[in-house]
Amino acid sequence: MNSQSRSGSPSANRLERETASRLSTRSAPPSSEIPGIATDFPLRWRMPRNRLDFWQSFRAYFPSRLTGDQMMDIFVLGPLQLRLRAKPATPTARKHRQLLSLLLLNAGHTVNVEDLIRGLWDDTPPRSAHITLQTYIAHLRKQIANGLDVDMNAAKEILVTTGSGYLLQSPVGYFDLQEYRGLRRDGAKLLASGTPAQAFESLRKALSHWRGRALADVQPSRVLAAEIDRLEESKLRTVEEYLDFALRLGRNREHLDELSDLCVAHPLNENFHLANMVALYRCNLRADALRTFRRLWDTTVNQLGLEPTTVIQRVHDAILHSDDELLWVSMDNPFGVGPFIRASTPDRALAR
Repeated sequence: MNSQSRSGSPSANRLERETASRLSTRSAPPSSEIPGIATDFPLRWRMPRNRLDFWQSFRAYFPSRLTGDQMMDIFVLGPLQLRLRAKPATPTARKHRQLLSLLLLNAGHTVNVEDLIRGLWDDTPPRSAHITLQTYIAHLRKQIANGLDVDMNAAKEILVTTGSGYLLQSPVGYFDLQEYRGLRRDGAKLLASGTPAQAFESLRKALSHWRGRALADVQPSRVLAAEIDRLEESKLRTVEEYLDFALRLGRNREHLDELSDLCVAHPLNENFHLANMVALYRCNLRADALRTFRRLWDTTVNQLGLEPTTVIQRVHDAILHSDDELLWVSMDNPFGVGPFIRASTPDRALAR
């Protein structure tokens, strides 16, 4: 009797084929009947092998993000937030939050046990570190199981034990870090394909997923703090690229307030000051552009004992002499100062 009920039996295989055939030829109900689906679509479904296969098939089958209940929504580009079935499920214990953060920053990839231990305790782990880590993992799995209303076996297929560590499957739902990274990659592809305006828009959308400093409310270990710093550096580069595109496209006035705020927040960042000077000059605010350079000069000399780079000094001289080359708008003109970069010596050249 047991042999007849297994999936490998002729009757079970025939039933699976008949079910798959019916589903593959059936049209989906109108989109209004399916919460979160914006358009109609042909229903193509295969029988999942297990719960993890179900989640992966589900995500491939519904490429657009759904808004239904059975979702895992994750936010790390700002305060840490975990939402399961649209309900808050963020851990409150410090170590649990650190562990979840480490797994989320590496979602879809195995994090070795030793790396997790260092991420939780730096260089002073307790003797029971391995057992304690297993306890924390079990707690996260229980929270996932309760939040998604699945059993512990299903939770183990979401937070997976591998040969060397643990892997958190990329969530079905919204994950701000994945959205940000995907849009950054799209921006690079669009620029390479010769569509700079679309690349600029892709970077704008990428930055819109940030809500402050990454994992702002997580007390990090040194290892976790280093990962957060790398994310912040990525954000800073994206902002610089975004503003570079803005000036190349001639969008000066609409970014003046943003550039001014960035110069205050990053008083030693020459790219922000350079972009602000050019944008101000192009908006007939020459005196403000010169004051921006003076503030940068004072800061770099007083704090670093160094003068600003050759490039920004040449741009300052061009503003003093009302050089029309600064008004040149082109995608071949980085930060609006292409001629001054090419004419400069390579001493601390424009940092990108």
